[in-house]
Amino acid sequence: MSIIKNKNGLVGLIPLLLLQACSGGGGDSVTASASTVSVHPRAAIQCVVGATSGPVNNLDCADSNNVSVSGVISYDRVPHNPDGSLDYTAAFVSMPVRGATVDAVYPGGVQSAATDVNGNYQICVPKDTNGMIIRAYAEMKATGQPGWDFTVVDNTQGQALYSIQTAPFNVLASNITAKNRHAQTVWGGSSYTKHEAAPFAILDSIYDAYRTVLNECKGAQFPALKINWSENNVDVSGSPVDGNITTTAFDGEQIYVLGKEDADTDEYDGHVIIHEWAHYFEHNFSRLDSIGGSHSGGDILDIRVAFSEGFSNAYSAISTGDVNYYDSGGGNQSQGFFFNLEDNNCTNSG
Repeated sequence: MSIIKNKNGLVGLIPLLLLQACSGGGGDSVTASASTVSVHPRAAIQCVVGATSGPVNNLDCADSNNVSVSGVISYDRVPHNPDGSLDYTAAFVSMPVRGATVDAVYPGGVQSAATDVNGNYQICVPKDTNGMIIRAYAEMKATGQPGWDFTVVDNTQGQALYSIQTAPFNVLASNITAKNRHAQTVWGGSSYTKHEAAPFAILDSIYDAYRTVLNECKGAQFPALKINWSENNVDVSGSPVDGNITTTAFDGEQIYVLGKEDADTDEYDGHVIIHEWAHYFEHNFSRLDSIGGSHSGGDILDIRVAFSEGFSNAYSAISTGDVNYYDSGGGNQSQGFFFNLEDNNCTNSG
């Protein structure tokens, strides 16, 4: 992986031991009309669609002085075994990098675009240009209604933004297609020999999370959020600058994600990532009253903790369309746990 640049740059909710919310019997279903819904004063959500702008491409491909460069940005996702561990024996799944910023960088200028749902991009650039590179960032940005700003950064490197790029190439007088870049993960048997896909796997989980909101509220404006991930992030208390983040968590402002091999990694645990994003959503669009603390199945908890953790688990299933919650860890990521979010067979219901 490469860190190219830094683009300007107690909640303590523990995601690894999770509460299953259990039904305690029947109840009334209440539906409120739009005119009677009350909105908490802190809520930032507005559903009215206005003008939205994303990465800017100032050039016109119809201009005879310009040509287009296009391709696909993708990444490797490591699948899980049924027990929650990562499966390095299976073929890794090639996934599109959706909604990410892509720059065409050349001497004297930069043109930008965003990838579509299939990872495709197209950028208009000046023809007869030497030394161009295509650079894809682990970020999704747009201003207006809707608007969002999600970036995956390295907390141990001054929150530098993760990116990947092509080798330099020359642009002549014709359009260039298939200028692709794939973020690889390569498992060497006992460790990763290449692991540039990790930030893009995290970004892709965030894409599922915020798009779930946009499906219902077309004009939502999301406060900026940094997701801090590093291969040095470990479950030790201390300074995040050193990778000591205690656990994957939303701290009220940012998300920190574990990434230390042979200890606990969460970059491919999509449910865990979205669980923390749901805490961010609850904090910014409603209210987050949880007092935090450890929580696991069968615990008798403060109702504020129970609600927040149950909501965040449910949201991960809603966003992914997958009721199976996986969390990997341990040596060679060969351990982990799994549970079905539809299973209401809990020790202590409530």
